[in-house]
Amino acid sequence: MAERRITHTEAFESHLKHLSRKYPDFPGAVGKFLDEAAKRKVPIGDQIPGLGGEPVYKARLPLGSKGKRGGARLIYYCSPDRVVALYAYAKSDIEDIPVKQIREALSSLRE
Repeated sequence: MAERRITHTEAFESHLKHLSRKYPDFPGAVGKFLDEAAKRKVPIGDQIPGLGGEPVYKARLPLGSKGKRGGARLIYYCSPDRVVALYAYAKSDIEDIPVKQIREALSSLRE
């Protein structure tokens, strides 16, 4: 299987920039995660329900000394040919990204 292409949304860029100010190591952790996700046959994390079976997943990432559980979340789309980072957020800042917001990000991928 060929490695998937990695891209990201503008919302992801904005969230990553915000988090990197407080947690300078976070962009590196995200990069490693996305590289690993692009190589694997099986997606990492839990598929997000309520999206009609769309291949969108939520993964836990460490954030500073908080580890994975209290750390950050990465929402990403994973198709056979690409991995698209949709959102990154600190669990302490945002509990969850609404499904409606994820649908909007998915529709922008198809435009």
